[in-house]
Amino acid sequence: YDPATLRLDHHQREFTGTFSPKHKTKLSSAGLVYKHFGLEILGNMLSASKEDLNKLYEVVYDNLIEEIDGVDNGVSCFPSDLTPAYRITTQLGQRVGRLNPQWNDPNPNPTAGFEKAMALVGAEFSDTIDYYGRCWLPARTIVATALAKRSEADPSGSIMLLE
Repeated sequence: YDPATLRLDHHQREFTGTFSPKHKTKLSSAGLVYKHFGLEILGNMLSASKEDLNKLYEVVYDNLIEEIDGVDNGVSCFPSDLTPAYRITTQLGQRVGRLNPQWNDPNPNPTAGFEKAMALVGAEFSDTIDYYGRCWLPARTIVATALAKRSEADPSGSIMLLE
């Protein structure tokens, strides 16, 4: 890993980087790419203020990229002494894995599977950014405005008016 030369490989034994001090999950290559280019990508995809882009940068990491980092690094999302009530087999990494050629396919085509995987992951990334940028963020702004003006709706501040 060398950010100066954009060598974004997380496999070195000494690499322990995380997205930010509040995060514990070690970055995978996906997380490293997002850490270095995520703000720029968000800025190219959305019209938002710098403050909003910074918030979205964190939210997209927390709600998509950290899962990829954890799965790629073998980090369980819950303590190992707990037994899950069911298995989750539809997370992004598993869906991508199923696009590899099957062991018994008489005419395997790894390139076709790779192209499907790129499209799948690209759509997931774009859809996540679209949701948080065009739905979640505007809703958050409405609630924040109502919270700030709650005393206008009710002198006790106990009632908010969502407009």
